[in-house]
Amino acid sequence: MGDTERERPAKSPENPPVSSEGDAFSDATDAPKPTPAPALTPDLAELVNAWPTLAPAMRAGIMAMVNAAKGGA
Repeated sequence: MGDTERERPAKSPENPPVSSEGDAFSDATDAPKPTPAPALTPDLAELVNAWPTLAPAMRAGIMAMVNAAKGGA
């Protein structure tokens, strides 16, 4: 390797210092943390397990009650 192809020393004026602050983006630390799901009560777990077997009209009725309880339509 010739003189023009030598590696520069780490503190060379041609190698600007690396800042620990600034414009760097890290989604690992900046991302919001997900909220853990609440534990299911026995009644809710029973409903979740039965849901796939319920008739569409039953599901609609349950959802209507949930929406009414939340103040929605």
